[in-house]
Amino acid sequence: MLRYCVLLRRAAGRCHSLHFGHRGACAIPHPEKAYRGGEDAFLAHPNAIGVADGVGGYASQGVDPAVYTRNVMRFALDAVKADDSADGRPALDVLNYGWQKANEAQQPGGCPVVLVTLVEDTFASILNLGDCGVVVLRDSKLLFRSEMQQHGFNCPYQLPADPPSRGEQARLQLREGDVFLCASDGVLDNVEVDELLDAMRKVDAKGCVHAATAIGELAHKRGHDRRYASPFARHAAAAGYRYMGGKLDDVTALVAKVTRREDAMVGGPELISDVLKIQPK
Repeated sequence: MLRYCVLLRRAAGRCHSLHFGHRGACAIPHPEKAYRGGEDAFLAHPNAIGVADGVGGYASQGVDPAVYTRNVMRFALDAVKADDSADGRPALDVLNYGWQKANEAQQPGGCPVVLVTLVEDTFASILNLGDCGVVVLRDSKLLFRSEMQQHGFNCPYQLPADPPSRGEQARLQLREGDVFLCASDGVLDNVEVDELLDAMRKVDAKGCVHAATAIGELAHKRGHDRRYASPFARHAAAAGYRYMGGKLDDVTALVAKVTRREDAMVGGPELISDVLKIQPK
C-alpha cells in the first residue's frame, strides 16, 4: 500500500488572527491507482483547506482524472495565496476561480469538492459540492457536518457539470481549538461520524497528522472488508440496491486545528501533487 502522510508547513502571506495553524493530511490511493498516486487532491493553507475527489470514470476514456482534480485545487490555492484583502475570499469565490482556470486548461475530468476558507478574521466560509465533506469538532462535540449532494444514488454533484454555486454553503464563527476534517468519499463511505470524531478528539494530544492517518487507514481497511455494514451500504439500501461491505476507493483525510496566528508550523507541501515522500506499508 502506498501512503502519503504529511505535516504541512507554514505558508507565506497574510494570515487572519485565527487560522488553520496546524494541519495534517493522509492520502491512500486505491490499490489499482497507486502507481500514479490516486485521483484525489487536497490543499492546505493557513487560510484555506479543501479536498477534491477525481471521477474515475474518465480513465476509461484514456484520461487521467487526477490532472483535472489537481488543477482545480492548485488554482484555488493560487487564489488564496494572491488574496491580500483584510476580509479574505469566501469559498465560493475561491472555488469559482479554481473551476474557471481548470476549465481554461481544457483538461477533461470532473470532481466533487469541499473547500473551507477564512473570512472576516474569525469566520469560516464552507462550500461542499457532491460527496466529499467537512466535519467540525468543538469542545469534543460535533459542531457541523456537511450534507451529501447527489443527482441520484452514487451520482454526486461534481465540477465542471455542476458549478460551485450549486454547492451547499455555510458560515461558522470560529473559536480557537476548533478541529476541521475535510475528506473524500473514500473516507465518508467507510467510516462512521462517531469514529471520525473520536480520531479528531485526539488532535490535542497526538496532533493533526496522527488524526488524519488514523482516519485514512481505518477507511482504507474498511474498504477491503466485504462484510462491514458501511455507510455506503446503508445509502445503497435506502436507494433500493443490495450492497454489503465497504467501498474501496482513494482515501484522503485532511485535519486542521484553528489556532492563533503566532502558532508556528513545520513540514511539507500544500498540495498532494507536490508530495515527495511515499511510504510503503
